[in-house]
Amino acid sequence: MPYYKNSLILSSAIRFADYLTQSFRGGLFHSLFAYTREAYRNSATARLLSGAGFTEREWENSGLYKATLKIADFIPDFFYALCRGPGNRADPGPFSGYISRVLGQCALPVLGLMTLLMLTVPQEYWNNLYSLGITVFALALFYAAGAGDRVKRIDLKAVGPWPVIFAFI
Repeated sequence: MPYYKNSLILSSAIRFADYLTQSFRGGLFHSLFAYTREAYRNSATARLLSGAGFTEREWENSGLYKATLKIADFIPDFFYALCRGPGNRADPGPFSGYISRVLGQCALPVLGLMTLLMLTVPQEYWNNLYSLGITVFALALFYAAGAGDRVKRIDLKAVGPWPVIFAFI
């Protein structure tokens, strides 16, 4: 169960409980704790916290994952095809890769600038369409970065099914 590895409190409590069970091996505490530990490991709560449920295991094989991956990769693939130009050259050239890297590095400063503008511009002069436009522009920069490098694309395996389902709702 990997969920406790990043928690200082849970990992310390588990080490302390293991120490107690080793110290009192064969006693009542050892039997009681071993039973409780096995019951927890097989519980729905442990499966929920560890992310090892049926939905998470079957996410990569689902049709929703494959459809969402095609949708998420469509725009970077489109930008990549634009960079290759007419004739579908096999290599788009170093210039388009450079532009893709530069545009991908601009996404976070653009979002930071948007936040700065939202906090400094008086409310009566700010329209939420400005925020929407800047966010769409930053998303386009993000997709442009994914056109040149597949590593910079959205990793739906790591995201999991729940944020994707939430996005569709």
